[in-house]
Amino acid sequence: KRAQNLAIALRKVTVPTEELSEVLRYMHLNHPVTPDALEHLRDNVLPSLMESPELVQYEGPTEALRTLEQQLLPLARIPRLRTRLQILLFSKTVPLVHVALRSRVQGLQEACAQVRGSGALRRVFGTVLRVGNYLNHGVDAPDGGGGVEVRGFAIESLLKLRDFRASHGSEVSALHCVVLHMLPVDASLPVQLRKELGSVIGTGDASAGGPCLAAGGIADLRDAVASFQREVAVVQGEIEQFPECYGIEGDSQDGPGPLATLERLVEDVRELGRGLEASFGEAVLAAWRLLEYFGERHRPGIPDAAAEAPGGLGDEAYKAIENFFGTLREFTTSFEDCWRDVKEQPKKFRIDTAGGPLGAGGAGYGKGAGGDAGTAKTPSPPPGSRR
Repeated sequence: KRAQNLAIALRKVTVPTEELSEVLRYMHLNHPVTPDALEHLRDNVLPSLMESPELVQYEGPTEALRTLEQQLLPLARIPRLRTRLQILLFSKTVPLVHVALRSRVQGLQEACAQVRGSGALRRVFGTVLRVGNYLNHGVDAPDGGGGVEVRGFAIESLLKLRDFRASHGSEVSALHCVVLHMLPVDASLPVQLRKELGSVIGTGDASAGGPCLAAGGIADLRDAVASFQREVAVVQGEIEQFPECYGIEGDSQDGPGPLATLERLVEDVRELGRGLEASFGEAVLAAWRLLEYFGERHRPGIPDAAAEAPGGLGDEAYKAIENFFGTLREFTTSFEDCWRDVKEQPKKFRIDTAGGPLGAGGAGYGKGAGGDAGTAKTPSPPPGSRR
């Protein structure tokens, strides 16, 4: 049964095994064998081969073996076969993996800068602040002056705007009311908002980092950067611990010997890995400070990292960062939906706004959506400004 499975798997390997064995013996990293072929070999051929010690240890005449065994024998005789295959696969994927990781890190950096610098988001938050204070506390203080206390809101409470309705059974939400205030004075606001928050929302070119944030994968990105570094460590470990397994004298016909090839690979990719690690650390620190900028780190449930460095942040901190961006992305989508509602059905969403941000009929924002929408315990600064 094993032999049958091996024969099936081997038929899908397009490079002859004798050629592959030379590639692995001399670590010819520039050979055109594809990563897919190497992955297939690793996943479908190597396990069964490693479970055949009689073939690995065979020293008799090749003619005495079956055809399948003759095909596998060149590979079976290569020392450190599994690790050589892993290193070869790593060398093939380094360029694409590095570019992808670097783009995701840049996407996180850009998302932080976009949230801080978005004028459209600042205007939306200013209106949300005014509406929230009026509905929850009966305060209409657009300038926050006159000795009136202006209460801020937690970012997560933005999503409650779409759940609170003006009256029982009404389709008009508090978020529709925010839109009604902004539409007459800024008709292109959703377009500007989406443009300014491209890396947060995950629109446009993937190199902008949108896929990373859209997937909420900041912790996954950390793990991917660490995995890249581990692969470099594997190559360095082979050089230091098993040099005799790669010690073919002189250069092969097609290039330097295997040990020299590994040393060159480490030299080339080590700096790439360190650069990724440093850039990711800077991006995460920028994101962590962004939470502080919006007062999020001072709320219950948000961890307070002792050290402002990536090593000082645990999984809870990464989750808090992911939730922050995820909430902004979801809120932006809901805002666009409500904007579309008001534009397409103006009569349905016509509301008398005399007497305050939502008119005399508005009251209790957040109470119909599970409690007060603001962070009532500690007043927060208006979004876009520091404490």
